[in-house]
Amino acid sequence: MKKYLLALLLTPLSVFAQNSGGANAIFSGNSDLKGFGSYEMKLTQIADATSLFIGASGGVTVNKTFMFGIAGYGLAASPDIESINSNYRLNGGYGGLLLGFNIFPREVVHLSFPIVIGVGSMYLTDPYFFSGTSDSDLTIEKSGFMVIEPGANLEFNVTRFFHLGMGASYRYVQGLSMNSLTDEQLLGWAINLNLKFGSF
Repeated sequence: MKKYLLALLLTPLSVFAQNSGGANAIFSGNSDLKGFGSYEMKLTQIADATSLFIGASGGVTVNKTFMFGIAGYGLAASPDIESINSNYRLNGGYGGLLLGFNIFPREVVHLSFPIVIGVGSMYLTDPYFFSGTSDSDLTIEKSGFMVIEPGANLEFNVTRFFHLGMGASYRYVQGLSMNSLTDEQLLGWAINLNLKFGSF
């Protein structure tokens, strides 16, 4: 019995000795780290009104597969929402942590699956409330919210330093507290176009 216990205790030590290099990890001394920056456009709908978010992301890829970085997007123009006074302007955006991975990144055409996890803010203003040109717009209401946006892109390796991506994402929103806009009106699908630059 003692022999069996001794063998059981020594087995992990023998395995460790045979694998002195340690376990495989995403970040290690042999990891291939490459930086990138991306200009992005997201065509979507807010409260059934066509809207456009413009933004950027940046970060690093590890071994051409895993992505880590940050991303941020803002409304390019106030959407024409029927339930909101036409004199008012809806502004805002969101951003946060960018994670993702690539499938077959060395191929000319491959798949990329990013996800943005972060926070945002929307605010409604009246640009005509003040008559003086030096006065700022009157903020009628504003609210923060949490956002999770997973996506899938088809990415083209145009050159070693430039990739073109097209795809779709879905924006999950929680915590918006406004009379003029709800979570359900802000969440939804987006069609994405991105221009990615870096060392690939």
